[in-house]
Amino acid sequence: MNSITAPWTAEVVLLSWRSVRNKHRPPLPSELLATFVVFGAIGLVTSSNPKIGSLLGWGIVVSTGINFLGTSDKLIAPGAAIKSTAGVSTSPSANRPRTPNAGAGSGL
Repeated sequence: MNSITAPWTAEVVLLSWRSVRNKHRPPLPSELLATFVVFGAIGLVTSSNPKIGSLLGWGIVVSTGINFLGTSDKLIAPGAAIKSTAGVSTSPSANRPRTPNAGAGSGL
């Protein structure tokens, strides 16, 4: 078994699980083909050092798993207010770009 086969299998399982769970259908062939191309390229490029290929493959699997968990806004406690520190004004004139010497005479 190649060092990239286990991470590729795990990636296919993650994609299949997400697709069945969220979309109630098996993954599209293009999604599976994409994993084949990416992991095949990793296997070819790192054929001289399989440990690096395995590490890259498992890194992709971990990043896919983290991506499937959702966005970081789910980590905020429910009902917690998010306060912005940016000083954005709702006034239309405050957000208009400023031009140098606006309103000044021509100086002639």
